[in-house]
Amino acid sequence: MAAKVQYGKLDLQGIKAAHGKFNKTLHKQMILLIKGAIREFAKVAAEEIGVDTGMSGASLQPLAKAAGGGILGIIRGRQKRGERQGYTSLTGRYYRQRKRNIEEGLAVGENAFSINFGTVKRPRMFFRFDIKVYQWARWESQWQAIEKALAAMVRYINQNFQDRFPHAEMRDALSPKYKKG
Repeated sequence: MAAKVQYGKLDLQGIKAAHGKFNKTLHKQMILLIKGAIREFAKVAAEEIGVDTGMSGASLQPLAKAAGGGILGIIRGRQKRGERQGYTSLTGRYYRQRKRNIEEGLAVGENAFSINFGTVKRPRMFFRFDIKVYQWARWESQWQAIEKALAAMVRYINQNFQDRFPHAEMRDALSPKYKKG
């Protein structure tokens, strides 16, 4: 398999309760910011991957939905053909009776991500998306959808941070550091 990148991860570290200023309101605003960034990740990844039957792209929909968005319109608009009989799993097993289609992508996408928003007392936020579709894993080194989506996610956070936290006191309570893994 040619792909070296199997997953995308963004870890926000260093967000701490600075002198008691971090509270429920700040935590809620951070969650909203991160959900927006995750929606951006899903949108950009959906735009960057190759679409044939729609299975790879549809695996992003459960993630987008968990963040309050959706990407099926992007996938359906780029779909080249309908479902195909049989597909290969990431383990190399061929499933003759199963089909490569949007519905199968939705099913495998349910277990493709984890999101953690931390707590008010420990506001460490974590997001991870694992590629669960063989065709995507095979072609990711050419598409670079994960890398582009992670860059878009960080851009979204940087562009929307000031709007989400308009008061200097709020911004001073936060010290985000981004770690791509």
